[in-house]
Amino acid sequence: NQVTNYEGSDPLPAPAPGNSPVIATNLAALIGSSVNGTWQLYILDDFAGDMGTVSNGWRLTLTTEPAPPPVALISEFRLRGPASAADEYVEIHNASDRPLVVESVDGSGGWAVASTNGLLFVIPNGTVLPARGHFLGVNLGGYSLLSVPAGPGTTASGDLLYFADIADNAGLALFRSANTTNFNLGTRLDAVGSTLESNMLFREGAGYPPVAAMASEYAFVRTRSGGVPRDSDDSAADFLFVDTSGASIGAGQH
Repeated sequence: NQVTNYEGSDPLPAPAPGNSPVIATNLAALIGSSVNGTWQLYILDDFAGDMGTVSNGWRLTLTTEPAPPPVALISEFRLRGPASAADEYVEIHNASDRPLVVESVDGSGGWAVASTNGLLFVIPNGTVLPARGHFLGVNLGGYSLLSVPAGPGTTASGDLLYFADIADNAGLALFRSANTTNFNLGTRLDAVGSTLESNMLFREGAGYPPVAAMASEYAFVRTRSGGVPRDSDDSAADFLFVDTSGASIGAGQH
């Protein structure tokens, strides 16, 4: 039998933890929570005139299921902008309908975003990516979109700063590790790169068409299929080149 609570919420006396914050009285409320830690049972008889005992102790049997793998994608990026070669950014997207807590698979500091040039930035363990939300890393050395509106009362100022310049047409990848020695297909969540990227760890498929090194207000944005980001494991099919001036610098005009 499962524990439950009858006739509304009862204030449990000490040493019970009380009702603030609200204590779940139905085990279904704990689905998705960690089972680690100490479990304690508190009983309150709030009906006068009767008696009872708990015989043979109590037992809690827990059945756990593996957590579904995170669905995190590189959703938008540019490797150069009108301000400089460092006028760049990389955006990560939680492509699921539930909040996503960043947790590395090897005990390192978090999830790494890297290029073939090396590590760019690490999203720390414990960072919560809201359902269908985004995380933006921007280059402190040249990023020019700090004041661009990105929603009510917010700007595209970035969630995290990085300093290394990404080479033009270099590949990008997102890993569930901050340890560069553990960057491999097993820890990789996503990648995107051009046809000039020779390292298959940093691109999917043949790669998108390379672009010229021009000071253009452009971006590669992930296409959508049925309203959700497309992820066909093909960089060319999954990303669309867009430019505010409609410039033609190698990857189409949009």
